[in-house]
Amino acid sequence: MNLYVGVDISKGYADSCVIDDEGTVREEYRLDDTRSGHDQAQELAQEWYGTVSSEEELLVGMEATGRTERNWLDLFEQIADKTDPEAYCAGPLVLRRFAE
Repeated sequence: MNLYVGVDISKGYADSCVIDDEGTVREEYRLDDTRSGHDQAQELAQEWYGTVSSEEELLVGMEATGRTERNWLDLFEQIADKTDPEAYCAGPLVLRRFAE
C-alpha cells in the first residue's frame, strides 16, 4: 500500500500526516525544526519506508512557504538518498489550482 506524507511547515516546527491509498490517516506528528526534530523525522521516515513494498511508493509533499520549508525539504531529500522516498515541494498557487 502506498503511503503519502503531507508536511505542513510553520516557523519553528512542522506537522506531518501519513495517509494510505484509502485515505486513512495512519499517523500524525509535530516535529520541531531543530536537530532532534530532524533526527526524529529521519527515524519516522525510515519506519514509513519499511512498511511499503518494493512495488509501492512513499511520497512526501510540502508547500513552499517562503523559504521556511528549505530545512525540511533538504532533510527529506537526504532521507530519500538513503531510503528512496520521493520528496516534493509545490508552490501555493499550484496547490490551490490542484484543489480546485
